[in-house]
Amino acid sequence: MQRTVQLTRGGNIGTGLVVDGDQLLGIVSDRDIALLAVADGADTRVIEVGSACTQPRVPAHGRRRERR
Repeated sequence: MQRTVQLTRGGNIGTGLVVDGDQLLGIVSDRDIALLAVADGADTRVIEVGSACTQPRVPAHGRRRERR
């Protein structure tokens, strides 16, 4: 987690994808880090970023809506 915090702060990045190889595990935001990790007193040096990320719920498909 600490490395993620450093990368987001240093790059002025608010969100990032959490992946394992080529599999998407979730999305982590600066808000996730602040509310779920730091506010709960977690040690960002030892917890994994996946524990604070938002898990993907529904796959997005590029379906077009028909125009009327």
